[in-house]
Amino acid sequence: MKFTLKSLIESIIISSITISIFFSLTGCSREKEPVKIGFANPLSGTLSDYGLPCRRGAVLAVEKLNSSGGIKGRKIELLIKDDKNDPEEAVRVDLELVEAGVVAIIGHFTSTASMAAVPEMNKKKMLMISPGASTDQLSGIDDFFLRVIAPHTIMAEGLATEAFNSQGARNAALIFDVANRAYSENYIRAAEAIFNKLGGNILMEIQFDSKDGLSDEDINRLVKSGPDSVFVVAGALDTAMLAQEIHKRSESIKIFSSSWAMKGEFLENGGKAVEGVIISGTYDIAEDTPVLIAFKTEYENRFGEPATRAAAFGYDSVMVLKKGIEKAENLTPSAIKKAILEIELFEGIPEDFTIDKYGDPRRPVCIYEVRDGYFKIKR
Repeated sequence: MKFTLKSLIESIIISSITISIFFSLTGCSREKEPVKIGFANPLSGTLSDYGLPCRRGAVLAVEKLNSSGGIKGRKIELLIKDDKNDPEEAVRVDLELVEAGVVAIIGHFTSTASMAAVPEMNKKKMLMISPGASTDQLSGIDDFFLRVIAPHTIMAEGLATEAFNSQGARNAALIFDVANRAYSENYIRAAEAIFNKLGGNILMEIQFDSKDGLSDEDINRLVKSGPDSVFVVAGALDTAMLAQEIHKRSESIKIFSSSWAMKGEFLENGGKAVEGVIISGTYDIAEDTPVLIAFKTEYENRFGEPATRAAAFGYDSVMVLKKGIEKAENLTPSAIKKAILEIELFEGIPEDFTIDKYGDPRRPVCIYEVRDGYFKIKR
């Protein structure tokens, strides 16, 4: 076969065009690959009533973003895992997500699971955004753990101050659920410290596991110790049941609760026994602000059930991550973390909030009282 200069030039041009088309096509292919985001929260077990709505909130956010083109023209793929609120399982599923190529993990909801996972994810330099872990043991640390819920120390201090200064509490009992010890015990110790500092006395303490429930013996011991108040850190159903049992034995004991119990199930199952219970929390999902109304409407239309605060925190977590990805120089967890910390101010439900240089948010804290079957804000 005879090659001429012309045929050689044509061959080179054709080859160049082929190479250009190849890189153009493969480039487009890369751009269309989804951004993988992990989600690891309790989807089974006693704390799944927080993890499941949190998942739905995250799914709602992802669907909303994908319907408008995704992030930087790339769809989002949410890889979902059940951590079962088990420390070992939390680490195991996180490592699976790292292996799957996620750029960040939305998780974990509980402080117990987060405390177990953070050291391992720091080693992997994998970004975590927690929707619900508020333990102060993870505060003020420059690591790969960020969150959208404020550390609970300020809420515990607000609760103890309300009890002593406004409600006249002087002799208190403490009771908390060890199923999420990293949160519950840390919270109760913060409230105890402030209550003691103000001049209050702690008469006794009960620790229980929600997997087993509270015994009549425990409740009898609590009431017989003679408290005028009880600080409770437990889930909605356990706190409601405790309020009922205390109310049967003594109507004079005032109950002060963490926001862990601030759910519709608490009101539904507690009935008249929870009237007057004081709760320290961020906001009530039942409030009718424009932002909350829009979120609750979208959520209920999509899932056929009312939204919860856990759902809102899942939604916020995805939206914080979205802002970080948009600003980041690349899609590495380190770059996304850096971008989030540089942004500082985020639109949230129901109001804007800030995230400081350690990944800890600042959100308003409110005191609520149960009145006429509703959470009513006191201040």
